[in-house]
Amino acid sequence: MLSEKKFLISLLPLLIVATALMVNSALADSELIVNGGFETGDLTDWDFAYFDPTSGVTNERAHSGTYSLRLKSVDWVWQTFSPAVSTTGDLTLWAERNPSMTAAFEVKITYSDGSDWLSGFINPGVDMWGQYTFPVDNTKQVTEIMIITYEQDGSLYVDDVSLSGPALGEPPVASFTETAETVPVGTPITFDPSDSYDPDGTIELYEWDWDGDGTYDQSTSSPTQVSYTYSAPGTYTVTLRVTDNDGLTDTATATKNITPTGVIPEVPLGTIMASAAMIIALVGYFAIPKFRKQIRINP
Repeated sequence: MLSEKKFLISLLPLLIVATALMVNSALADSELIVNGGFETGDLTDWDFAYFDPTSGVTNERAHSGTYSLRLKSVDWVWQTFSPAVSTTGDLTLWAERNPSMTAAFEVKITYSDGSDWLSGFINPGVDMWGQYTFPVDNTKQVTEIMIITYEQDGSLYVDDVSLSGPALGEPPVASFTETAETVPVGTPITFDPSDSYDPDGTIELYEWDWDGDGTYDQSTSSPTQVSYTYSAPGTYTVTLRVTDNDGLTDTATATKNITPTGVIPEVPLGTIMASAAMIIALVGYFAIPKFRKQIRINP
C-alpha cells in the first residue's frame, strides 16, 4: 500500500505539468495580423501606398515560407482593425535589407483613443534576417499598424508580422426545431432555438433570417420561441445565427415549403392507379352476383 502511494506521489509533478500544458494550449493567444507572412502572394488584407513601382510582395527572399514584402523609396503599408482590437503582447516583425539600402524604416501604431506611437528609425541587418519588437500599450485598443520606409536606394524586406490578442474560445453551436416543414400560406410556424449551446460560455444573441436573403429580420437575447407567418407561397430557407460572449458565431438552416391556400396536395400517380384498381374490384364483387359466386367456387 505504501509503495502505491509513493508511486502516485512520484507521478504528481508530471500530472501538474500535463495540466499546465493543457491549460496553456486552451488559452493560447490569437493572432490579430491577417496575412502577416504574405503567403497569399499579394497584399490581401493590407492597404498600401507605393512611390516605387517595384515595391510589393516578392519571392526573391523570405524569412519563412515563400514570400516577403519588398519596400523601396517612400512607401507605406498598413493594416486596419475595425472594430478596434485588444492586444496581449507586442508587435513583432522580421526584416533585412540588401547592401545598397541607404535609409531606414519605422513602425506606427494607432489606438482607438486617437493616440499613436512611432518607433523611430530602424536600419536592419544586411542580408541577414532579424526580429524587431515594438511595444504595444495593451491597456488600449489598436485600430491600425503601419510600416513606413523612407528615401533609399536599395530594398527593405519584411516578413512574419505578428500581433497577439486574447485567446478565442470555442464557437457556439446553433440548432433549432420547428412545428412544421410544409404549411399553407398564412399559417404560422413556431421556431425553438433552445437546443443551441456554447461549450465554454453563453449565447448572447439569437438572430433569424426568414427568407435566406442574408438579412436577419428578428433577434432575441434569450432562446425564446418565435413564430413567423409567410404571406406568399414558395420555398424558403430559414437561418438561425447565434453569437456567444466571445463574439463567435454559428448558423443553422432549414427549408420551409409554403403552399397556396386551398390547394389539394399532389398524390403520386402510382397511388391513384392502385386505388382505382381496388375500387373497380370491389364494385365488381358486390354488383355482379355471378362473379361473386365464381369467386366462392373457384377461390
